[in-house]
Amino acid sequence: MPLVLEYKAVGKREAEKLGIPLDTVNAIVSAFCFAGLKTNPHFRVRPVLPDPGDEFLLELAVAGATDAIVTHNVRHFAGAGPFGIRVLTPREFLRKIEEEPK
Repeated sequence: MPLVLEYKAVGKREAEKLGIPLDTVNAIVSAFCFAGLKTNPHFRVRPVLPDPGDEFLLELAVAGATDAIVTHNVRHFAGAGPFGIRVLTPREFLRKIEEEPK
């Protein structure tokens, strides 16, 4: 739930700057919730990352056995490697999924 709340807060803040309707942000966050996997970490990996505010994201990724974290803050997730989690920029992620066989 913390990630959903963060997506809503950041989405609404950026939507106001860009003139995007708040209903659009709510629809996107709802789609993430519908398609996403609810994961409850039962352990902590802290402290690993330079920004303590990002630790819960790494814990979610580890608990959800994800392959990658997609972020513009790649340097904040330098500690993800030992957990087998790649850190990709949105551009790298889009290139990767474009290259995958259909």
